[in-house]
Amino acid sequence: NSGILYNITMQVENKITEEWLSWMQQVHIPGMMGTGCFVKHQLLKIMNNEFEDEQTFAIQYFATTIYKFNQFEKNFLAQELKKISDKWNAAVIFFTTTMEIVN
Repeated sequence: NSGILYNITMQVENKITEEWLSWMQQVHIPGMMGTGCFVKHQLLKIMNNEFEDEQTFAIQYFATTIYKFNQFEKNFLAQELKKISDKWNAAVIFFTTTMEIVN
Protein backbone atom coordinates (compact mmCIF):
# COMPACT_ATOMS: atom_id res chain seq x y z
CA ASN A 1 0.00 0.00 0.00
CA SER A 2 1.47 3.33 -1.10
CA GLY A 3 -1.15 5.50 0.57
CA ILE A 4 -4.57 7.01 0.02
CA LEU A 5 -5.62 9.69 -2.46
CA TYR A 6 -8.70 11.71 -1.55
CA ASN A 7 -10.10 13.54 -4.58
CA ILE A 8 -12.71 16.29 -4.69
CA THR A 9 -14.00 17.07 -8.19
CA MET A 10 -15.70 20.46 -8.46
CA GLN A 11 -17.71 22.04 -11.26
CA VAL A 12 -17.32 25.80 -10.88
CA GLU A 13 -19.40 28.46 -12.64
CA ASN A 14 -17.18 30.64 -14.86
CA LYS A 15 -18.32 33.88 -13.22
CA ILE A 16 -16.92 32.83 -9.83
CA THR A 17 -13.80 30.92 -10.94
CA GLU A 18 -11.32 33.62 -9.87
CA GLU A 19 -12.94 34.12 -6.47
CA TRP A 20 -13.23 30.34 -6.02
CA LEU A 21 -9.53 29.82 -6.86
CA SER A 22 -8.51 32.43 -4.27
CA TRP A 23 -10.75 30.78 -1.68
CA MET A 24 -9.29 27.36 -2.50
CA GLN A 25 -5.72 28.62 -2.09
CA GLN A 26 -6.32 30.79 0.99
CA VAL A 27 -9.00 28.86 2.89
CA HIS A 28 -9.83 25.35 1.67
CA ILE A 29 -6.35 23.93 0.98
CA PRO A 30 -4.79 25.37 4.18
CA GLY A 31 -7.76 24.00 6.15
CA MET A 32 -7.44 20.53 4.67
CA MET A 33 -3.65 20.44 5.04
CA GLY A 34 -4.02 21.86 8.56
CA THR A 35 -5.84 18.69 9.66
CA GLY A 36 -2.43 16.97 9.75
CA CYS A 37 -3.87 13.98 7.86
CA PHE A 38 -2.37 14.73 4.44
CA VAL A 39 1.24 15.12 3.33
CA LYS A 40 0.67 16.84 -0.03
CA HIS A 41 -1.99 18.07 -2.42
CA GLN A 42 -2.44 19.12 -6.02
CA LEU A 43 -5.05 21.23 -7.80
CA LEU A 44 -5.86 20.22 -11.38
CA LYS A 45 -8.01 21.73 -14.10
CA ILE A 46 -9.84 19.17 -16.23
CA MET A 47 -9.15 19.92 -19.89
CA ASN A 48 -11.89 18.14 -21.85
CA ASN A 49 -14.72 20.16 -20.39
CA GLU A 50 -18.08 19.73 -22.13
CA PHE A 51 -19.78 22.70 -20.41
CA GLU A 52 -19.12 26.26 -21.62
CA ASP A 53 -20.48 28.10 -18.58
CA GLU A 54 -18.41 26.22 -16.01
CA GLN A 55 -15.01 24.67 -15.49
CA THR A 56 -14.15 21.45 -13.72
CA PHE A 57 -11.30 21.08 -11.25
CA ALA A 58 -9.96 18.22 -9.17
CA ILE A 59 -8.18 18.75 -5.89
CA GLN A 60 -6.24 15.76 -4.62
CA TYR A 61 -4.96 15.15 -1.12
CA PHE A 62 -2.47 12.41 -0.27
CA ALA A 63 -2.48 10.50 3.02
CA THR A 64 0.41 8.14 3.72
CA THR A 65 -1.69 5.53 5.55
CA ILE A 66 -5.30 4.37 5.82
CA TYR A 67 -5.04 5.25 9.52
CA LYS A 68 -4.34 8.92 8.64
CA PHE A 69 -7.20 8.98 6.14
CA ASN A 70 -9.58 7.37 8.65
CA GLN A 71 -8.60 10.09 11.14
CA PHE A 72 -9.57 12.70 8.55
CA GLU A 73 -12.83 10.93 7.71
CA LYS A 74 -13.84 10.60 11.35
CA ASN A 75 -12.82 14.05 12.61
CA PHE A 76 -12.82 16.52 9.69
CA LEU A 77 -14.51 15.28 6.51
CA ALA A 78 -18.10 16.37 7.18
CA GLN A 79 -17.16 19.88 8.34
CA GLU A 80 -14.72 20.44 5.44
CA LEU A 81 -17.32 19.44 2.84
CA LYS A 82 -19.96 21.56 4.59
CA LYS A 83 -17.67 24.60 4.26
CA ILE A 84 -17.71 24.16 0.46
CA SER A 85 -21.52 23.88 0.36
CA ASP A 86 -22.05 26.77 2.77
CA LYS A 87 -19.71 29.08 0.85
CA TRP A 88 -20.74 28.32 -2.74
CA ASN A 89 -24.22 26.74 -2.66
CA ALA A 90 -25.22 25.70 -6.21
CA ALA A 91 -22.41 27.66 -7.93
CA VAL A 92 -20.02 24.79 -7.14
CA ILE A 93 -21.17 21.19 -7.53
CA PHE A 94 -18.78 18.59 -6.17
CA PHE A 95 -18.28 14.90 -5.51
CA THR A 96 -15.53 13.00 -3.76
CA THR A 97 -13.59 9.82 -4.52
CA THR A 98 -11.28 7.94 -2.17
CA MET A 99 -8.63 5.77 -3.83
CA GLU A 100 -5.86 3.47 -2.68
CA ILE A 101 -2.57 4.17 -4.43
CA VAL A 102 -1.46 0.82 -5.87
CA ASN A 103 2.13 1.63 -6.89
